[in-house]
Amino acid sequence: MITMSLIVTESPAIAVHESRARAWGIGLPSTVAVRVGDRVVHIPMHGHRADHKRLHIGAQWSTQLCLPQSGNVCVSYVQHELRIGPLLALLMPRVGSVEARWGKSTAWCSEVVRAARMLGGIAMCIVPQRVDRAGVDGWTREGDEWIRKRFPWPDAVHNRLPSRALERSKQMRVFWNKCKSKQTVVWNEAYIDKTTMSALLHASIRMRPHTPYSQTLRDVGVLHTAVQRYATVFVKPSRGSLGKGIVRVRTAATGGYELAFSDGRSLHAHTIGQAYAAVRGRSAHIVQQGITLMRVRGCPVDFRVLVQKNGAGAWCASSIVARIAKAGAFVTNVAKGGTVHCAQAIIGRRMRDAVCAVALRTAKHVEDGCRMHIAELGIDIAVDTQRRIWILEVNAKPSKDHMTPRRSIRTSVRHVWAYAQHTWL
Repeated sequence: MITMSLIVTESPAIAVHESRARAWGIGLPSTVAVRVGDRVVHIPMHGHRADHKRLHIGAQWSTQLCLPQSGNVCVSYVQHELRIGPLLALLMPRVGSVEARWGKSTAWCSEVVRAARMLGGIAMCIVPQRVDRAGVDGWTREGDEWIRKRFPWPDAVHNRLPSRALERSKQMRVFWNKCKSKQTVVWNEAYIDKTTMSALLHASIRMRPHTPYSQTLRDVGVLHTAVQRYATVFVKPSRGSLGKGIVRVRTAATGGYELAFSDGRSLHAHTIGQAYAAVRGRSAHIVQQGITLMRVRGCPVDFRVLVQKNGAGAWCASSIVARIAKAGAFVTNVAKGGTVHCAQAIIGRRMRDAVCAVALRTAKHVEDGCRMHIAELGIDIAVDTQRRIWILEVNAKPSKDHMTPRRSIRTSVRHVWAYAQHTWL
């Protein structure tokens, strides 16, 4: 595989440097099968003597293969096919307004498309409603606009659907089956609920020292046992996200139990039965040991580590940030008013590296236990007042919201393309 500059011409052919054609064993002139995604066309090939990293292709063929108007692509010659790609689809929940086509993730989507043309690849955004057996309607950027095209079936799909119900819908089951039949690599095919994740981590002797006590909230007895063992516990929806629906339960100095909700409400329960009635929901919940988080200016702080697969297919820590809860809150999520800060400035380089090391071990263990293709995880980690490291949550769909546009390409976006190229080989 090599990275080549794509040059769209008026010629009715495709052309590579003569030395490149010889290295591939292609006699010139000839006709070659050219593949993008699952689309194959047969195009006359000629040689040129310009830069050997230039791929010239006629405009009619470029349009038929949905290639960008300019930029870099990866090219390989495998099994008598000239393959251009990788074609990566970002699976999004819906199409928004012209100004914010992909909602709060628009800046991230734009950066992924821009990075493709710098690093070598083809990117599009797709939605479930625009997918059928023949292909996909995808959106990509041309200039400053999002343009819709009829793309081939992609080489890889980065699942960014925020809804578990949508992931399990009949429409999406057809899509997942199509991906399998096309041998399309699907990243992060599904959410991992907190119950499954907790059981997975507790089962590992290596991960157990970093995993808080956690139990499914089956009945009032589970809550009673947890509160007796730990003065403070947290009740969380098993399939929740963004800090929604979390309740802190702790014994009150005057008797009974103090309940604090992540939406700012509070309640005093006189009995454990009253506390249970207040926190149980229609969906599954877990009870988790309360960790005495370190604080900054009196506010709790935890750390989000983004771990991703890199160009070698290995886990790496792309970023780590500290999240400080707003005054009076106990959840640090940005969606609940938390603020993001430099992790090293708060805990120092050595502790930052230790937190990242735990996150990487977590990712490897989760990947081994979940039996699905995982390309990235957002791992929430706490450091308690004794500087012990705890795994709070593992998120299979780390947020791409609140990312401001920038001219440079983030490390995390570079890893998206490095791994797409790795899986495409």
